Order: sequence, then structure tokens, then C-alpha cells
Amino acid sequence: MARPCTKLSKLRIHELSIVDAGANEGALAVLMKRHAGAAGPTGDQTMADKTAPTLEDLDKAVKAAADENAKILAEKAKVEADMAELQKQLDAAQAAAVEKANKEATDLTKRLEDETKARTALEKRLAEIEDEREIAKYVTKAADYKHLPMTAAELAPALRAISKLAPEQAEVITKALSASSEALGKALDALPFVNPMAPAGGAEAEWNGLIQKHMAEAKVDELAATDAVSKTEAGRRAYAKMMAEQRPRAN
Repeated sequence: MARPCTKLSKLRIHELSIVDAGANEGALAVLMKRHAGAAGPTGDQTMADKTAPTLEDLDKAVKAAADENAKILAEKAKVEADMAELQKQLDAAQAAAVEKANKEATDLTKRLEDETKARTALEKRLAEIEDEREIAKYVTKAADYKHLPMTAAELAPALRAISKLAPEQAEVITKALSASSEALGKALDALPFVNPMAPAGGAEAEWNGLIQKHMAEAKVDELAATDAVSKTEAGRRAYAKMMAEQRPRAN
């Protein structure tokens, strides 16, 4: 069944567009150009009074839009390039900062290791110096027992060990050693003979000479020199000779 047709009359058209393909193929429109200054039935100017854009105007508008779009794209490309350059600089700065931090950390670690080694070596040397001072002190104390049949250098470590491990017993032992040395000395003095072959000065002069020489060369005090000389082969021989010369013998 065919659709009924509707006829429109007394229309006031405000716009007429020209398109490449119309929606209503059967529609017909009659175009008439009206005088631009004439008034319509109501006294208002109709859409026909307005000048319709020409193809040239449309081309200009399209070109202007294309130029504007190209400008926008160029600005966008520039912004993107600037952002890429900034990112590159940021990455380089971060890499440099990381490298610097790693180097500083490595240098700090090495410096701490060096300082630790130096401190350990210093502590070791201080302990050695303190040990040497203690040995020298006990060598001096052992030298008081000059009549005992052993050198001060041999007796000093034993005295030191006893003093550290058993201070109360050490005092008893030192008193016993002192009494024994004194008694032995008196007994030797009571003998009717002394060694007539002992040379003037003899081994005692040699012993003292070794001590004085070490003091001058090593720039140390007499206690340290005595301890050092007593540890040498020449010092032990001189001390043994000195004790032999000082010990009286019977015919």
C-alpha cells in the first residue's frame, strides 16, 4: 500500500544546503534569487538576503584549517622533541648521580678499611710497646737476683706470668727469690777464694758496653736496652761470663 503524500505549503525556508547526495531523491526545489534590500512579508530579512559562501571561500577555509592543523602538529612535534631531550638529560643526570654515589661509596669503604687496618696495626704496636715495657720492668726486677744461676732475661717472663696469673703468690715467690739470691750471695762471699783470673773490667764491662751501645743506637732507655741485649747471643754470652767471673771458686 502506497504511503499518502503530504503537501507542505506556506513554508519559510531559512537555509538551503547543497549536498553531493540528497536524502530524498524525488524532492524538487525551485531557486529564485531575491533582491538583497527588499523586505519580506513580515519586514524581516530572510536567509536569502545573506551571501552564501563560495567555493573559493570554502577552499580558503579548508586551507586555513589545514595550515592551522599543520602548525599544531609542528608545535606538538617540537614539544615532543623537547620532552625527549629533557628525558635524555634527566636519564644522563640520574646515571651520573648513581655513578658518583657508587664511587663515593667505594672510596668510603676503602678508606674505612684502610683506617681499620691502620688502627689495628697501631693497637698491635701499642700492645707490643706495653709488652716490651713490662718485660723491661721484670728484667730490672730479675736483675736484683744476681746470685741465682739464670739470667735476668730468662727469669723476667716467668716473673711476669706469675704476677698476672697469681698476684698474691707472686709476691711470696719474689720474696723467696730475693731471699735465696741474698743467701747465695752471702754464701759465695763467705768462700775463701775468688776468681783471680777475672780481668779488670772483664765480662761486666763487656755487658755494660753492649747495653750502652744499644742505648745509643736505638735511642732507648737503659731498661729497654738491657732487655734487648739480653735477648741477643752476644748479650747472653757476656752475661754468663760476667756471672762466672763474679762467682768465687775454691782451689
